[in-house]
Amino acid sequence: MGRAYNGVMIGAFLLAVLSRPVSVAEFDGWAQKRDVAAISAHADPSLADKFNFLKGVGSFGVGRAGWRADEIVEPVGEERYVVFTTALTTQDYGDQVFEWDGEKLTKMVHERETRGVELRKAVMEIHFDVPQKSTSISAKIDLEKTGATEDSFFVRLGDNYKVSVAVDEQGSPVKFSQAGGVVCLPVGSSKEFSYTLVYSGVVNRPRFAGAIVDDEVMLTN
Repeated sequence: MGRAYNGVMIGAFLLAVLSRPVSVAEFDGWAQKRDVAAISAHADPSLADKFNFLKGVGSFGVGRAGWRADEIVEPVGEERYVVFTTALTTQDYGDQVFEWDGEKLTKMVHERETRGVELRKAVMEIHFDVPQKSTSISAKIDLEKTGATEDSFFVRLGDNYKVSVAVDEQGSPVKFSQAGGVVCLPVGSSKEFSYTLVYSGVVNRPRFAGAIVDDEVMLTN
């Protein structure tokens, strides 16, 4: 009886540990250590093989600079996401996005998922600061709903770019959330809608993913 009782108690204790709320700081710590087991312990079993990107380095070097984790909270709606981010490289995978219920990661959001919103046109105004090896971009993006939509959708940039402003066609501020190079924006009310995003970053990854020198600018390899 005692052994059975202790077994039940130990099992209940482990269940409580695995189902406890987990902070994004903990995910960040595990990502930096490439601790796949710890992350998997706080993820739905269906995601068992979805964290293998942390174990090594991609075909074109992604992951060699290490991984971090950060949080996105939908600007409209209540969904939360954990984004595992690293320095981008040429023709390799990038930031990995997972839905998060506060206790565990529940679903992977693949980069091909449009959430019913597709980019139709982008017009960019780009400025360079050569000595600082930085660039500032204002991008007007025309978007269209092509199917069933959710409250928000994702735009992906290089992880070195940070969005400072987002406005709609009328110039009104648009709420957004960013982690790594993943930007979460609300779906517009009409079938076709436009946003302007202002973002900037240092471009200094020669032979890796963009570089600025005295006589040449390469934003991506």
